[in-house]
Amino acid sequence: MLVLLTSVHASDKFSITMIDDLCSQIVTSLNASANQCVSRTAGNFFKHWWTDTLSALKADSVQAHRLWHEHGCPKHGPIYDAKRCAKAKYKQALRTADRHEIITFSNDLHEYLNKRIKLLFGTPGMRNLAKQFKLSCSCWLCQ
Repeated sequence: MLVLLTSVHASDKFSITMIDDLCSQIVTSLNASANQCVSRTAGNFFKHWWTDTLSALKADSVQAHRLWHEHGCPKHGPIYDAKRCAKAKYKQALRTADRHEIITFSNDLHEYLNKRIKLLFGTPGMRNLAKQFKLSCSCWLCQ
């Protein structure tokens, strides 16, 4: 920046300094606003299918793991069994919730697409237009 300023007049140097200061103030205020208003979590942090049951199972699993660790990480016995069972219940509940979400999403999407197809191709005018342009829809609604 200094190299560029050597051939500039004194009043222009003052203008450039003001612009740099203003830009710095804008960046500082934007950073402060972002720190207050924008969450700092990963995009996949929030799972809309997460339930209170999953939270309770996770807490139980963490507590059982801590207890197991405090007792020297035994390889067998009631503390080990409690840790293993808590972890298994938590992981099974996670898998079930994730599968249920995929099925629900698929069913909702299928119903939405069926409604759209019915609206588009269900009217006689659209069927005639599709025949005119030799377009075919093989869904059960248009048959």
